[in-house]
Amino acid sequence: MIKEHNDKFLTCGATLKNHRLSFANITFISDHLVEVIVDKGIVISIEMIEEFDALLSSSEHPYLGILINRIHSYSYSFEAQFCLYSHHKMKAIALVYYSSQCRQSIEDILALRFMDKLNLKIFSGLELGWQQSLDWLQQELYIDGDFFNE
Repeated sequence: MIKEHNDKFLTCGATLKNHRLSFANITFISDHLVEVIVDKGIVISIEMIEEFDALLSSSEHPYLGILINRIHSYSYSFEAQFCLYSHHKMKAIALVYYSSQCRQSIEDILALRFMDKLNLKIFSGLELGWQQSLDWLQQELYIDGDFFNE
């Protein structure tokens, strides 16, 4: 089930759209950028990925940058690891981590998905990673003076 509410983004006056999924908070930072914060202790299943994918499919924009802010500890079912980051609208994915254990978990999944050649980059949240990840996503989506809309 998806619940939606709007907040004002104070720094630039843009409207943020927040969605509550069964396992995470999703915020559309802009028309093209989505932040994901998964709840603490969750084991992400294929059904949860499908729930998130349904939300992405409902976006009117053809391409999105995804910022996964791993402020909580959580894991993935074995099957879910092969479905992560596969939605056709995901053009760039930034993962922000806050512990060496979390970084290792990310690297383990990336090793499983090596053949997929995901446009994904990881950032340390302890070294201004959230802002760096946002800047990188904007750079990845911004081509020839306009957002990527191939």
